[in-house]
Amino acid sequence: MRPVSNLKQNKSMKSEQPKNLLYSILRISFVLLVAVLLTAPASAQEAAQPSREKFIDTLRTIAKQLEAKKYAETEKYFYLPEQFEHKMFGRLVEAKMISSQGVEALDLGGDYGAADGILRKSDAEEYAARGSATVDQCFAIKMSQGDYPAKAVAHWTGEHFKILDINGVGKLDPDKVEVAVGAPAKPWPTGDKPTKELLIETLKVFLQRVQARHYDTLRQNVYVPDDFDMSRFADSLERGELSTEGIKILTDRGSFGKAVEVFVKLRAEILTKRVEVPVDECYGIVAKIAEEQGETLAHWVGDRFKLIRADDIGKLPRALKAESGTKKPVTDSTPNVTATDSSDVVTMSVSDPAALPQYETDKKIVLANYTALSQAVAKNPKDVSQRARFVQSLLVIGNTPKAWTESVEIYRLDPTHAEVVYAIDQSIEALKKNGIFQVGVPQESIEGIMGKPLKTEDVDGIVRWKYPNWNLDFNGGKFIKLSQAKPATVVK
Repeated sequence: MRPVSNLKQNKSMKSEQPKNLLYSILRISFVLLVAVLLTAPASAQEAAQPSREKFIDTLRTIAKQLEAKKYAETEKYFYLPEQFEHKMFGRLVEAKMISSQGVEALDLGGDYGAADGILRKSDAEEYAARGSATVDQCFAIKMSQGDYPAKAVAHWTGEHFKILDINGVGKLDPDKVEVAVGAPAKPWPTGDKPTKELLIETLKVFLQRVQARHYDTLRQNVYVPDDFDMSRFADSLERGELSTEGIKILTDRGSFGKAVEVFVKLRAEILTKRVEVPVDECYGIVAKIAEEQGETLAHWVGDRFKLIRADDIGKLPRALKAESGTKKPVTDSTPNVTATDSSDVVTMSVSDPAALPQYETDKKIVLANYTALSQAVAKNPKDVSQRARFVQSLLVIGNTPKAWTESVEIYRLDPTHAEVVYAIDQSIEALKKNGIFQVGVPQESIEGIMGKPLKTEDVDGIVRWKYPNWNLDFNGGKFIKLSQAKPATVVK
């Protein structure tokens, strides 16, 4: 039998064990709680800090809402007088106080910082008083372009920026901003799935990195040959392949989708085969304005886009300006060509748009009128002028193969009619942009799109296929050259 004292001691020890265990649990919990309390405020504080990026994002949001006339959503970003009416927001856009393009210019070259560092101290104090804020809570971004300055001043509320003053931002042109060489490279955007927005952001980052001459950082997100000199991308900007304003138009008017959806299937396969990636993993955006087509093609890799192509995007602004300045009512009349020597045959430049009707180029309008025009063509198939207008409509909506087929048909009816010749030329131009005429494309692939040639010739060992007004040369069954063979005269 054990001594009583030992039994008491054992009982005492057993009773202490739960206390010690509870103490240990509480002590560990306390340590973890302290760790959370020490780290959580820091991360929350960091997330709540004002920054240049947050200021620019706020301005972007404001510009988009104002341009979309979503005035009620914009109110929280401004200090407004009691008598303010939402419709007054429209004046900010009309007076060019802000625009999406201007914000992009600020993002590229604006000086950001504390309001009393960017502006005069007295001005910063005056702005702070408007929002009943302290000067250290106010920030500004400004830049000058030409003879006018632009600026935006805002109060950081602890959650978001609230505008105290904004002026001249809408007058800024992002394509005239010289990005400083060596400016910090923007990070490549990532996402959960391929979207138009993500591809647009990828183009913006690519443009910024080229402008800042971070050529060595491009290769990882652009398909180029191993020996390609990356500095040559600077030349592509000068040629108008890409620009900030062009990207904006591509955003607003471009159609996004799988490569085989936005490009002709054959062309999508040709372009993706060059870089040896599956065509069904590629996406693109295409915007067509008049005769100009801006486009981009990219491969979706994991969580980001890798660019394959960015072509003629920087040429879209000029095409849009020309379209806005020259748009006239559509007419069904044949070209008003003045004959010489009382003849019905005149010499002229058949590609001169001034000698042709003004064709509709707005895709929405074309689609709205498509069924009626198609029915009119079916009802009167010998009306060459009407069928030529149908060809232009097909080109606007992107049905290039059908436009070419229709062009060949009306060529058989009246081969020297000015509108017919123009329809053929524009269809060939569209086929060019769709990548049909790439060196090495097999004859059968081209025949699948263009149909059989009118005539075949052997020219010094080169096989020449003759189509209406155009020749295609092949060597060893592969395409090598496209050449023009227009008639010298056109019947009015």
